[in-house]
Amino acid sequence: MFSRALLLSAALVCLTTSPALAQYTVKEMVFKDGAPYADADLQSTSGLKPGTSFTAADLQAAAQRLIDTGAFDDVQVALDGPFKTITVTFALKPVDPAHLLQAGFENFVWWTPQELAAAIQAKVPLFHGTLPEAGNLQDAISTALQQMLAEKSIAATISHIPFEPSIRHPNRIVEYKIDKPSIRLSAVKLTGISSTFQPAVDKATASAIGKPYSEGLAGLSLPDQILGPYQDLGYLDTTITRFDRTLSATTDHIDVEVSASIQEGVPYRLSKLEWAGSPFMTTAAFNAAAPLHPEDVASRKALDASLKNLAAAYRSNGYMDAAVVATSTLDASTHHVAYAVSVNQGQQYRLRSIDAVNLTPAQRKDFDSAWKLQPGDIYNAEYAATFLTKNTALRSFAGYSASYKAIADPETHLVDLTLTFVRGGTLINVTAN
Repeated sequence: MFSRALLLSAALVCLTTSPALAQYTVKEMVFKDGAPYADADLQSTSGLKPGTSFTAADLQAAAQRLIDTGAFDDVQVALDGPFKTITVTFALKPVDPAHLLQAGFENFVWWTPQELAAAIQAKVPLFHGTLPEAGNLQDAISTALQQMLAEKSIAATISHIPFEPSIRHPNRIVEYKIDKPSIRLSAVKLTGISSTFQPAVDKATASAIGKPYSEGLAGLSLPDQILGPYQDLGYLDTTITRFDRTLSATTDHIDVEVSASIQEGVPYRLSKLEWAGSPFMTTAAFNAAAPLHPEDVASRKALDASLKNLAAAYRSNGYMDAAVVATSTLDASTHHVAYAVSVNQGQQYRLRSIDAVNLTPAQRKDFDSAWKLQPGDIYNAEYAATFLTKNTALRSFAGYSASYKAIADPETHLVDLTLTFVRGGTLINVTAN
């Protein structure tokens, strides 16, 4: 879980000149600097509304309810006017957008994405697609989802997991998922596919049959799998025009049959892939490493490989939260696409601690002599992945592999790294916050 602490102003309410049990009546509520949240949603969250009576303790509780959401770094309150017709003004400081996560919903198959968002927002007024990394809104979404499922007489276990940026989802996200009952894809029926793409699309969707169903932001969703063969060949304007689900339940799982229609577009070629350069990767280095060049078919796979090189350059210099974005401009008249690449690098992380487990005395000695990344150093996210492959002369590690877990604290920008060595096996990388 994200560990950012709430650092908030203590000056919430100042009513020192009034009796503690004095009764006020709200004439009007004003919210200053509350964007991106609507006044009506802020009012609903506060628990106060025009025409109601309140005490100093009630006002303190209303401000605390706003603070507890995690959506604000500071909440202050001012009163103006007579006791019975008073204007309550909340001065708000929303959290930095860098501390907001996009919300994804993997397998809530009873609702369309639009229906799901509207139903959640009706229960959690401050939800509009993103959630703060701290506060109670993430749990409030889980509670709302449980209630929505209970209304359909569905007993379910729900989890939500944070994910750091990747090439396919350049923003930090929190993904909600029904763990029980298991929800699986049983069949996919597609129309509108030409003979050119039928084999590739069939292969992509067949690989998903019988596996956990996903329409979420993390991992590979079913829509991604359907459109993947098109995007890999530059058909960037291909769309899914209809997407219907049919559900059937057994005692221990729910099967989902999907029917969808495809509107095939045309292949696009690359006009330009622009990266302005930075100290971590120059324009020349980016262009030299990129497998995608002007007039090439605008393959999404080649674009991802180009962006992955850039992301690795930032992560090896401590920018764990670096989000690499390729903003596309499609020219439908010439069937070309231009990408402008940018990086929101975030803050630089340093290593706080390193722990290597399952080592013999000989391996510990070799490890201590060869391992160079030390606490206080800028964290290199690529270092652990290549430690064994670049130190093949360490005979005590012959036949061993390592899994490693990096726990990054986005508030302190420090990383705790644990490496677990085992005989045989393969390299596993887990990054968590």
